[in-house]
Amino acid sequence: MSHHVFICRIPISTKFDERLTMNLVTAIINMIASPFSVISNILIVFAIFTTSRLRTPSNLFIGCLPFSDVFVGLAVQPFYICLRLMENQHRSVLCFIRVIFSNTFFVRCGVSFVTLSSVTYERFVAVRLRARYNDVFTGKRVLKFIAAIWILNMLSTSSRRGKKRAKIGHKFVQTIF
Repeated sequence: MSHHVFICRIPISTKFDERLTMNLVTAIINMIASPFSVISNILIVFAIFTTSRLRTPSNLFIGCLPFSDVFVGLAVQPFYICLRLMENQHRSVLCFIRVIFSNTFFVRCGVSFVTLSSVTYERFVAVRLRARYNDVFTGKRVLKFIAAIWILNMLSTSSRRGKKRAKIGHKFVQTIF
């Protein structure tokens, strides 16, 4: 029984050697930056969530940003490194590596964008509706909203090109078993 693996070929162009060099450079930069990103952002998240006076609604939103960056250091950067090194070594990349990288990348970008928008709105309410601010923004509401941001971004990313992925996933499962 033969096993097929879906591979994404890399188009070869006149500047292919430059691409390989840049792949290696960016992979090395990400190898160095990833552990620092994880450690420094975990320290920020830890400080915000363990110090009671820092657990303000505004800081909870802001704490979501380094939490998102921890996700970058643990998932996005390692898959990016894998993707670039596979391109260099094999001139192709396993499609599931590319799909996982792009999904983790898009979830992280979506979370950061919506979180920054939420911080802007929260600050607007703090300035404009000072008297009602504490009624509108409570710690529990903010945490629920942050959870919703993550869930909705994961759902929207996983549903992107859903039909196409379902077909590829079905074929992939068939060829493995």
